[in-house]
Amino acid sequence: MLLDDVRQLLGDLERRATGASQTSISAALIRLDEPLRVAIAGRVKAGKSTLLNAVIGAPIAASDAAECTRYVTWYRYGTHPLAFVVDQRGGRRQVAYRSDGVIEIDGIDASSIERLEVEYPSPTLGSMTLIDTPGIASISESVSERATGFLTPSTGDQGADVLVYALRFMHESDTDFLEAFSDPSARLDDPVGSLGVLSRADELAAGRGDGLGIAALVAHRYRVHRELRRHLGEVMPVSGLLGLHGGALSQRDFEALSALAAMPVHRQEHLLLSVDRFRAQDLPELGSDIRSALIDRFGLAGVRFAIALIRGGVCPTAERLADALVAASGIVPLREVLVGRFADRADALKALRGLDVARAACRSGVGNSDDARRLERIEAGAHELAEIAALRDLGRVRSDDGGRGRASDEELDLVELALGGRGVSAARRLGIEDTRDDWRVVAAERVDWLRSFPARRMLPRPTADVARVALRSLEIAYSAQESS
Repeated sequence: MLLDDVRQLLGDLERRATGASQTSISAALIRLDEPLRVAIAGRVKAGKSTLLNAVIGAPIAASDAAECTRYVTWYRYGTHPLAFVVDQRGGRRQVAYRSDGVIEIDGIDASSIERLEVEYPSPTLGSMTLIDTPGIASISESVSERATGFLTPSTGDQGADVLVYALRFMHESDTDFLEAFSDPSARLDDPVGSLGVLSRADELAAGRGDGLGIAALVAHRYRVHRELRRHLGEVMPVSGLLGLHGGALSQRDFEALSALAAMPVHRQEHLLLSVDRFRAQDLPELGSDIRSALIDRFGLAGVRFAIALIRGGVCPTAERLADALVAASGIVPLREVLVGRFADRADALKALRGLDVARAACRSGVGNSDDARRLERIEAGAHELAEIAALRDLGRVRSDDGGRGRASDEELDLVELALGGRGVSAARRLGIEDTRDDWRVVAAERVDWLRSFPARRMLPRPTADVARVALRSLEIAYSAQESS
């Protein structure tokens, strides 16, 4: 219903528009029928391409020690792996696409390239288009401009619906970009959904085996950081390498890691001081080829972590170790958030972008007063849009310094669940595994709690407003579940 209302409004505006305005509105109409656009951004070598591969579950984007992503690259669903160059005029030309994710563009004028496109048969790409962007603060100014130009467009028919921002540690360029991304003068009126990922999480321990544990603590600190919370709805620790390759760990890998775990500790520590040493050391019991393969797939920190699990007796088999690596990587919760918080409300997020375009058209004179009133009615009557705004405001509530009546983190977690922050199904909103198991009792208790929550706690106005939207969300979910 919401998407249909936006489509009708844009269609009426398109018929009266001319020139650039008509082009923008036409593109926005087409976009309403496309999958959700999820852009992955961050500084150079923040692990963006590896993170994209981990989300997909296959190495479809090139990633190595050099700066790989020099063009905005779109990954869409397709029946076969194919790559294309899209030029500034919209022309599309197929190019070679290697099995390691490298796209061959030799002989093509770099200045003519608008973006690269990859088609790949992944179920994930059926519900969302993933967009890998060049690094912010690249040594090449033109490379950085490609990312910022795409992510902070001057018109609402471009850019992304959702931003996943990869960071290793907070840097001035990160905060500068996030400020620009959230600035209404740089975009349009409403920011897209946003999610922070503490990427390469297993590398934070500087050589110790507890990198993932430290990453969880750092992510929590970023999550409650007042300024970051204004721009990122969540910060999650993820090891892209472990998320991508952990589940594919072979018996040969396990045996090699077990051989390393069986070494005397002093010899093991000497060997794991650096990647070069690990590759180059002469080890009769473990060839250089398997050692290089372990480093390529899991990284030095991942190898250390796997060895620690084996030495501790936690993972006595290859299957147990594979499961442990995937679980520790953080990739499963990230995928759940991408699907539950964003892909499952794709229509609302795309409608929000379409309304941005309609608003711009009304301001430019294409739309009349009736169109402006229709736009206001759509926004006021769509609870889905109120939920998106409430989730954004909840981030600001969490970043509040505190004070009288401030809600606890546990209470705000329940509000976030009700708003669909972890998924839009009734079960997700209620925080239960299965709606067949006494869901009415849980729902009634949660509704009663939300009704009394603002007055009982004398909450600040912003928190109370968010709680009221959450209450309405639960009431709608309850009603829908009752009638199903």
